[in-house]
Amino acid sequence: MSSSSNPHRAEIEQFRQKVSLLLVKQLQNVCSIAGLRTSGIKAELQRRIMYGKGALLLLCAQGIGTRRDGSLG
Repeated sequence: MSSSSNPHRAEIEQFRQKVSLLLVKQLQNVCSIAGLRTSGIKAELQRRIMYGKGALLLLCAQGIGTRRDGSLG
């Protein structure tokens, strides 16, 4: 299947963009909820979220980690 025929391509790109905008504390909160390790630098946390076992869960979730104070909502 070519990438142009993938109906979920836009959602995946939105997910990547959302993850890239999160602060470290927010990324740690998302990792914690997904059962992923919460230590490491921002890039490691982002990688765990985007490619880890929690990615499917997070793709389905709406608005996780969007508050500036690091809380989920």
